[in-house]
Amino acid sequence: MSKKLKLSPIFSERITMIYVSVFLFILAAGMLIPTVFMPSNIIGVLRQAGILGVVALGQFLVIMGGAWKKDVGIDLSVGSTLFLTTLAFCHINKLVQSDIVATILCLLLGVLIGLINGIMITRGNISPFIATLATSLSLQGITWMISITPVEIPGYLIFLGSERIGLVPITFICFLILSIILWVLMRYSTYGIRVYAKSSNPRAAQLLGVDLKLYTLSTYVISGLLAAFGGLLYLGFLVHPSMTFTDIFTFDSIAAVLIGGTEFVGGIGSVFGLLPGVVLMRFINYFILFFNVPDATRRIMTGLMIFSIVTIFVLQSKRKRKFKIV
Repeated sequence: MSKKLKLSPIFSERITMIYVSVFLFILAAGMLIPTVFMPSNIIGVLRQAGILGVVALGQFLVIMGGAWKKDVGIDLSVGSTLFLTTLAFCHINKLVQSDIVATILCLLLGVLIGLINGIMITRGNISPFIATLATSLSLQGITWMISITPVEIPGYLIFLGSERIGLVPITFICFLILSIILWVLMRYSTYGIRVYAKSSNPRAAQLLGVDLKLYTLSTYVISGLLAAFGGLLYLGFLVHPSMTFTDIFTFDSIAAVLIGGTEFVGGIGSVFGLLPGVVLMRFINYFILFFNVPDATRRIMTGLMIFSIVTIFVLQSKRKRKFKIV
């Protein structure tokens, strides 16, 4: 790690290829289903992509820097955190009688969940897969125990979750703003550089004084925070919370990160790769609803797509693997 870290171009050849591939896919799909490009459908896809994107940003950070020892970083609790937040807000708001306080406490709930994940992984030496899966199942149990409390959703949440500027939903704008913030953090701050260094060469990073436990834990805390914020956006979109919840965020966020060019082993990836990843995942959901495709088929299609894209990147990485901050 004595070598100076090299900043690669914002849009590398890898990221450019992802954008072109997703664009061609959507273009071809639009030729088959012309209604894809209707303004109402584009707005709906971007609105859902924005919520997924916020969650995927946390998943990206975990996959990039949440690896612990020989286990890759992953957060399987983001979907359950999001769902719990939508119900917790109503109960907390009824208790404290303050929209702002309820919002802050819901965000802190996400931080707490991320902290629990991080402590189990770094202090308990539990595999991230096992730790976050256990958290996810526990949160699902809690949500099933909680009844829906009727409460008026504050206007600012409805604005964030349901309104738009032109054809661009506010949720997607939130995703873009957070993407830029995370990109600056990862590219130019000491924190970001150390997360990349930890992922690329943990041993060397530790010798240079990087606290592996602290930085690993921090990625899960941020992931929990973003999942909770995604839950508030989702609540603003729903307007009324629902006990009927199909987790379309956990595995879709993982898929978006991998489709965006981030490697599961960490050390290689770009925040900007998430944008085509989340848009593609939500376009696929649109096609599934359009053709009334069963959920099982959707999962098979998503799995095959991830396998194909990751295989291509693995083959490319074997030819030329460099440590880059993108």
